Amino acid sequence: SWIAFRPEPGKECVREEEMKQFHSDLTNMAPDAYAVVTGAKGVGKTVFINSALSGKLGVLDVGIAPGLKQDDVLRKVYDVLAGRPMFGSSAGAAWRMFRLAKFLRMRFTVIFRLSERSDDNPGSKDYAQITGAARSLVNAGCRVVIDASPNALAPTALSTRRQAVVHVDLMTLEMAMRVPKWKAVFDQLETVGLKDAAWQIVGGLGVALD
Repeated sequence: SWIAFRPEPGKECVREEEMKQFHSDLTNMAPDAYAVVTGAKGVGKTVFINSALSGKLGVLDVGIAPGLKQDDVLRKVYDVLAGRPMFGSSAGAAWRMFRLAKFLRMRFTVIFRLSERSDDNPGSKDYAQITGAARSLVNAGCRVVIDASPNALAPTALSTRRQAVVHVDLMTLEMAMRVPKWKAVFDQLETVGLKDAAWQIVGGLGVALD
């Protein structure tokens, strides 16, 4: 539900400094700007965003497939926000809610979760038309956060001068050791001299540890 965002339980981000900076970026972002969180697939972008926005009111979590047109991107947002109203369209209901939010001096936060493109699937080769949709929502008073690996995000989304970019780097071993279940594993590996070798195999990808 968008009323109070609740990410997947059991997955907490250990990038405390980066999350503080992300909070600051969102708070101080220009009214016409949007945030882009980038990084390699599996590095922990989704967990990073989820942890940063956990418990926040008015968060809309919207999955975006490759090749989706701008109007379809916006329609997905409207459907997540307003559902299927008994009278009128979800777009009309959503825009009424945007205006009410402005009146109440609150802002919805829209997370776009971009799926990766695939050359093997003709329908998944094109980028989703996310930039125009983000601009439309920002103009409506929303915050927009784009969760995307490089393969999923059109280069134009990073060249509008309206984006604040947060790059999530590979996890360090120090970060991994802050997670109790991972620390227990690496402590065991250390007893047989395999801690460093195992970390080299993982390569700093959080998804590999899970």
